Amino acid sequence: MGDRDAPLVNWRFDQDKTREALCHMLVWDELPFKLIEHSGFRHFLSVACPMFAIPSRRTITKDIFNVYVSERARLKSFIKEHAQRINMILYYAVILDPRHKLEFLEFTFDKLYGGTEKCDVMKEQVRDGLHELFNDYKLRYGHSLQGTPGSPGSSFSRVSSSSSSSVGTSMQFLDHEATRTFTIEQEFSMYKTGGKGDRVKSELEKYLSEDVEMHRDKFDILNWWKVNTLRFPILSKMARDVLAVPVSTVASESAFSTGGRVLDAFRSSLSPKIVQALICTQDWLRKDSKPISIEEDLSELEVVEKGTYLFFFLAF
Repeated sequence: MGDRDAPLVNWRFDQDKTREALCHMLVWDELPFKLIEHSGFRHFLSVACPMFAIPSRRTITKDIFNVYVSERARLKSFIKEHAQRINMILYYAVILDPRHKLEFLEFTFDKLYGGTEKCDVMKEQVRDGLHELFNDYKLRYGHSLQGTPGSPGSSFSRVSSSSSSSVGTSMQFLDHEATRTFTIEQEFSMYKTGGKGDRVKSELEKYLSEDVEMHRDKFDILNWWKVNTLRFPILSKMARDVLAVPVSTVASESAFSTGGRVLDAFRSSLSPKIVQALICTQDWLRKDSKPISIEEDLSELEVVEKGTYLFFFLAF
């Protein structure tokens, strides 16, 4: 017996909605496109919905790709309207990609928001957040990197210590003069850069001011940061943490296919564009599915089992 409060509506057959529902079924259940050509499936539809004109395999492929395009447009619209809900770490990952950096991210904001006030707010939030994160790494690792190769004071400290140990106290005056000269050079550098001569802060500015890397096949971003560790010691640690793959990441089979067959015999026969459409559309369509309540199912099963046991007990 149905719900008495449910409104009564006149059902009308809609060919387009039925075709869309068929696409959803094929994507949801990972069914092959040739299913629509099976005699049993066609006989079932001829009885259940005689008015439905079953499309060909080529047509259903186009329909599924159109569903993918529609869902992708909805996702892009959602991201555009709710950009503030996106984790800022995603923006930092783009900035720490030497092929993109901050300039690419700001260019993307201009394309999405068209130079509006919201665009300026997003740019400012990303810049402030980036500098805040960088300053946090500076406080955490700045002192430990003072003696690493490539840091400004490391070579001088080694020369100064070796001179004092080999020559003795007679060179203390020269060491003092050298230290004073080095300090003046630092102050002059700060003066020339408008007060931005701090080593750690200039490291970020230097990275952002350099030209981006050219896009090429098999670009290893982690190896790029490994090679440039001496130039950007603080930023390399940021990149290591931001770009690292989480330990809890599941295998690709579990992430993209509940059956563990991301590229099975059926999908291997399809074009890469259709495979991408199938995997992405399946993930987007399944996001609205309700989770299974295992506790409720178990409780109902216990009731059924008790009733069945009582029936057999009374019968015998």
